[in-house]
Amino acid sequence: MIMGAAALFAMGIAQADDSAALRTESKRMELNAALSGQTQAGTRIIHDYAGFAGSRANASNLVIGLRRGTPIALTAAPGNGRDAVPISFVPPIRALGNSAVYISLALAKQQLANLGITQPTPEQIKAALIGGIVGSGGAVTRSTLPGVLTLRSQGVSWAAIAKSQGLGLEAVVNGMQSANHDLIALRLHYVGVESALRMPAGNGL
Repeated sequence: MIMGAAALFAMGIAQADDSAALRTESKRMELNAALSGQTQAGTRIIHDYAGFAGSRANASNLVIGLRRGTPIALTAAPGNGRDAVPISFVPPIRALGNSAVYISLALAKQQLANLGITQPTPEQIKAALIGGIVGSGGAVTRSTLPGVLTLRSQGVSWAAIAKSQGLGLEAVVNGMQSANHDLIALRLHYVGVESALRMPAGNGL
């Protein structure tokens, strides 16, 4: 019993630390977007989730739709003699900031991965984000997902969403840290280039 209580206590501390880290990285991402530009931030998120979305075009549509709160169109890759099949859905929440877009996609990806779905179809991505039934495994186990964005639209915190679905925030935080690091490096690179361009020409030129 004592060990169980200690484990629960340690888990609670870890969750609190991850929640604090998530808030910190969220603030950093919004600051980086403000300083580097929304396009740069969006491009970085698209890069991280192109594989999950099935294509860069799908990832771009997800990021743009979530940031604007507008309909999102996803297209399944053609196969077995079939043409590409598009689907469309409307986010059940108003326009999101870059950090919220990143977190929602990270949790959706993790939730599907926990079901054994690492290359989701557009329908499965839609279910993870707004709710629905997905099939997974050789026996086609069916699971009903509440939808990360649907829960968020109801005022549920990111930490509570993760906990209710058996998800962890550590991987989300790590991904955001990497993205923020790259955005900062990119901004410093451009600052250095602009500074060099503003330097007066040498006497020999």
